[in-house]
Amino acid sequence: MPADLKLGGTDGKTEWLIAEGAVFKAEASDLMLDSAARRSGGGPHRRALVHDFGDGLTINFKGDYPGGVTIRDAKLNLRVVTRASRPSSPPTDRPATCCSFSTSPPTP
Repeated sequence: MPADLKLGGTDGKTEWLIAEGAVFKAEASDLMLDSAARRSGGGPHRRALVHDFGDGLTINFKGDYPGGVTIRDAKLNLRVVTRASRPSSPPTDRPATCCSFSTSPPTP
């Protein structure tokens, strides 16, 4: 498939930017997605994906999205990483949190 960058959608949405191709490569450290109309506070940045300093991929870098991250209908393949030295208790500058997963669809 040849690569193409189009301004405007085929359904009349002139504000769309469409990138077509087999691979989309960005040579940048941060991907920011921001809509002023959908903001509910937070800082000046909206870093959705960040190639972080540990050569990892971080979603919602530094909690830039106050509403958090929602993943629907996820199929996860998680790898557990054990660190050589772990603190005996969570850091005191942020609350300890845990996650819950459900295979049920969200209620409307």
